[in-house]
Amino acid sequence: MTNFFDHPQFDRHEHINIFHDRESGLNAIVVIHKKGQQFAVGGTRMKKYTCLDDALGDALRLSKAMTYKLALANIPLGGGKSVIIADPQKDKSPELFAAFGSFVDCLGGTYCCAPDVGTSAKDMLDIRKATPYVRGIQDETGDSSLDTALGVFHAIRAAAKYQLAKDKLEDVKIAIQGVGNVGRQLHRMLIGEGALLTVADSNSEQTSALAREPRTRIVDANEILFQDVDIFAPCALGNVISKDVIDKMSARIICGAANNQLCNIDIAEDIARRGILYVPDYLANAGGVIGGCRIDCNYSKQEALTRIEEIYDTCLEIFRRSEQESQSTPVITNALAESRMNGFS
Repeated sequence: MTNFFDHPQFDRHEHINIFHDRESGLNAIVVIHKKGQQFAVGGTRMKKYTCLDDALGDALRLSKAMTYKLALANIPLGGGKSVIIADPQKDKSPELFAAFGSFVDCLGGTYCCAPDVGTSAKDMLDIRKATPYVRGIQDETGDSSLDTALGVFHAIRAAAKYQLAKDKLEDVKIAIQGVGNVGRQLHRMLIGEGALLTVADSNSEQTSALAREPRTRIVDANEILFQDVDIFAPCALGNVISKDVIDKMSARIICGAANNQLCNIDIAEDIARRGILYVPDYLANAGGVIGGCRIDCNYSKQEALTRIEEIYDTCLEIFRRSEQESQSTPVITNALAESRMNGFS
């Protein structure tokens, strides 16, 4: 086990909390990268990690990304993340989520959890029984997957405008990797714009539901990265973009909802050298957190939609600065986020 402070993903994180509950079998980590003006928010990921070090790395990396995502959206909350080390297909129980809720509650309101990979709005209701510090309840803020997909849609529009000189997405060829809740919503939006879509998912039930949709072609999950398309939209799990993938990829744009799309940040330089426009995930997928934070930040559903639409303009600003300053889009995105964070102080 790596020393917390020597962990490669550690970057001025304010809290690292590790929890175990004997009765329910809960093993969990809650990390707060930055508390913000009120508290930190971030999803609860449930995954069968091979070791504690991997789980900690995920929590550290994703909590920092959440801080930057919130800053880019001009939301003065901090970034956090929690992981439950368990199999989401086998290990869910009311007792486990109640134990997790009790642990969140003992943090005294410094962290609010929300759905993430492996957890759902229904699971949040079970957690809510033990703590009020839960967000992402659908009846309160609406469907976060819809807001997330809408943000990615506006980011894709901006990327197509900048990289392809396309004001509309009609006949633009787009490959979507993963058509779960977010990918499916994004597919619907892109179909409405007349895009030509290629989709894949490791779950055949997800793709079979789209097989009869217009302008849609289904391919094997192992083939989706290398399709002859204009845009590749990763909307499944992360760590899918490696140097080998970049060398073989035909797409001129990478823009999707998945977190941690790059196997390591240095790949962003390789992407830029190949002339591919990369939209950092925490910029493109910020729609979900914008919608989810509207109650805490006291803005309406309509204002949330306006803020999500502003992802388009933020993307264009970052693309222009990236070209002018000869820096990768993640470098420029981080600089913009940090300048907005300083404005919250």
